[in-house]
Amino acid sequence: MPTAAGVSRLSFGLRGAEVSSEGIKTLGLEGVHFTLRLPDGEIPVKMRAFGQHNIYNALAAAAAAHALGLDHQTIRAGLEEFTPYDKRFHVEQVGDIVLIDDSYNANPASIAAALVTLKDIRQQNRAIAVLGDMLELGSGAPAAHREVGLLAATCVERLYVMGEYAETVAAGAVDGGMGADHICVAGSHGEIVEDLRRKVTKGDNILVKGSRGMHMEKVAEAIRNGFSLADEKKGVA
Repeated sequence: MPTAAGVSRLSFGLRGAEVSSEGIKTLGLEGVHFTLRLPDGEIPVKMRAFGQHNIYNALAAAAAAHALGLDHQTIRAGLEEFTPYDKRFHVEQVGDIVLIDDSYNANPASIAAALVTLKDIRQQNRAIAVLGDMLELGSGAPAAHREVGLLAATCVERLYVMGEYAETVAAGAVDGGMGADHICVAGSHGEIVEDLRRKVTKGDNILVKGSRGMHMEKVAEAIRNGFSLADEKKGVA
């Protein structure tokens, strides 16, 4: 792309850019380690963040910091102090299981990133996805939800789906090779929580995600509360 006179340009990316990364190593639940390459040197970085998409974010931040003249140690410290925001792929130990609360929102790209990242950090333990609908996708909604199911079949051992397109996601997962007995199509948050209470075992990694309007944070909070849905008594699903 052309650059206007008097404007400097600094590229960032995983490969072949002025600010790039190499030696990316997933550290499971501890995050990720990589070497940050800047135009004037390299920095080892260990981040408490997960997934390749967060490496891109780190490179963008590092490029901006470098352009502003920050030194290597300040850039490294800033990246290593970052922790995921609440309900945005927030990883936490809850008793004998790992909860990944990514319930703030969802779209096709973010769900794909979350599922792939879950697969990366699960290590030898079982992965479970609890997914609510992606809202406001218009005419592309059926195809997008089917793609989620196809991908989920390659990333998790058990799948919970809820919403208008739950059956579409489930069908995609079956077509992707997941057994129908490993899929729960739920009509409420309470139904998901009750089945999780019966099926979850020690070491399980549970991802909870969905569009804001699906209120999937209710499931995440129930897991924190020992699989007790706080507003069950109020008749809220």
